[in-house]
Amino acid sequence: MSWLVVAIASTTINVASSLKRGKEAKDQANREAAQMDRDRRLTVVESEQRNNDRMTEYQDARSTNDAFFAFLGRDTTDQSVKAFLGKQQEVAFEDVATSGLQSRMEQAKLASQANDRRISGKNAETASYYDAASSITGGLYKYKTTKQ
Repeated sequence: MSWLVVAIASTTINVASSLKRGKEAKDQANREAAQMDRDRRLTVVESEQRNNDRMTEYQDARSTNDAFFAFLGRDTTDQSVKAFLGKQQEVAFEDVATSGLQSRMEQAKLASQANDRRISGKNAETASYYDAASSITGGLYKYKTTKQ
């Protein structure tokens, strides 16, 4: 009869251990995915700040250039001055567009990674149910062989 108790205890421990491992793996995956979601939101803020900084830099440079051209006696309607200022504006806007695109790509990557992490956690939890079922089946087999 003592072997029967040992078989039941062993099976119970295996089942509990399998279920606990699965729950812990899922919880860890969810924590990691939540951090990825926070990183994704932070990417938005960082991109907006970079864009604001770039536009401030452009506006400061534009003011400096306007003052410098005025000092030189050049009118801002002069074709070469217009071309220079237009190119400056074009470069600044391209920088902002590139930064926005990079931010969206990083956000998509982080969202995908978070989703993949959640799925792997769910899969680990599901696998733990199969492990637990296997332990129960093995325990029943041990019980049957020990009972005879």
